[in-house]
Amino acid sequence: MRGMLRYAGRAAVMLACLVALSMVMLTGQASGDPFAVIRYELFHWETDAWVEYMPASLFPAGGDQPGTNLWRYEYIVYNWGTAQPLNTVYMFFNSDNIAMDATRTASEAPTGWNTATIGPFDPDFNWKERFRASSSEYYLDSPDSLDGFAVEFTWTKSTLPANQTYDVVHSGGSESGLTLHRTQPVATEGTSWGDIKRLYR
Repeated sequence: MRGMLRYAGRAAVMLACLVALSMVMLTGQASGDPFAVIRYELFHWETDAWVEYMPASLFPAGGDQPGTNLWRYEYIVYNWGTAQPLNTVYMFFNSDNIAMDATRTASEAPTGWNTATIGPFDPDFNWKERFRASSSEYYLDSPDSLDGFAVEFTWTKSTLPANQTYDVVHSGGSESGLTLHRTQPVATEGTSWGDIKRLYR
């Protein structure tokens, strides 16, 4: 009987851990995770419409040539891990500072947010697009998300534009990260199936 109770207890604990792990996988939030995540979608202008490209898509013919090399990122910003609302987002381009691969043509922001382009400053190639809430009424609270952010740019590399670096800012500080495509999972810290299995060895 005692053995059965012991195994029943272990089973109950394992079930609770599995539930916790499932929540991490669904929300992307675990202890030590970033307090913000930015997901993106990528589009290429073709004839008369925006066509979405996935990370594994083939690079389109002319996608790096003048006249047919207009691209667009659309972003959704998640505020997950801070009690303080986010007020500013920076999206970085040409971060390697090797060449003017991306040149801004336009940007969009959700209601109550403004955009500004900072740089590039000669002789550097890197620049960033700043999205800033016009007042506290439009800050991004936690937990919540906000879409409507977008940047259009011309592109001169023969590979798909991919993940970018970003900064998110609140009144208490800032955090840097790397954007994720909408299909890419959030990397989590502190919880894994291996961690759970070790509880029962």
